Amino acid sequence: MDTFASLMTCIFQEGVRFFTIMKYQIERTKRNFPAMWECGGGRTSGGEAMVIASPEGEKKTAIYVPASGNICNGDHALIPIEINDIVVIDSHSHGDHITTIYRITEIQEKEATLCKINEFSRGEWDADIEEKYIQVVNAAQRKSESYHCRSVYFANIFNK
Repeated sequence: MDTFASLMTCIFQEGVRFFTIMKYQIERTKRNFPAMWECGGGRTSGGEAMVIASPEGEKKTAIYVPASGNICNGDHALIPIEINDIVVIDSHSHGDHITTIYRITEIQEKEATLCKINEFSRGEWDADIEEKYIQVVNAAQRKSESYHCRSVYFANIFNK
């Protein structure tokens, strides 16, 4: 998936806890607002998905939802982003999920800095998951399992 191709990862050590910082290429709207795509979907035995939420884990409003074109496992909703918004990225192989919750800590002209706040792998979370993130995590996991996904899973859709 092209959307995941721009990921660069750096790991920093602080005491015994590791933080992962990720630079992620973002879009700019016509009015120059920073935005990211809810994207992804499943294949025969695996999949990836990314969904965006408010700092409180609530749905944000998409400003654009493509109705046609090559949207299978692609970009499904363009969502304006702000500092402290939450980004959940899930990937799975044969149902074994790796789900990472990130917080947007910086927004520059062409990229956002995401800081890992929790991760699910090997059947458990690094730390207890905050209740407010359960819905967005479930949406990311369902989206990554949705075969040839063409749908928005975790965004309010504004109908004109």
